[in-house]
Amino acid sequence: DSDWENLSYNKEICYGLLCVSWLLPYFMEIQEAVYCLQIKY
Repeated sequence: DSDWENLSYNKEICYGLLCVSWLLPYFMEIQEAVYCLQIKY
């Protein structure tokens, strides 16, 4: 049972990392945009 729990836990981490890697570029672009706006104003 503990092996299966560990496997599902690792799978959740994998999905989480996948999600982060998909969303990270968008967050970076938003951050850059906000940074540029802060410089302008």
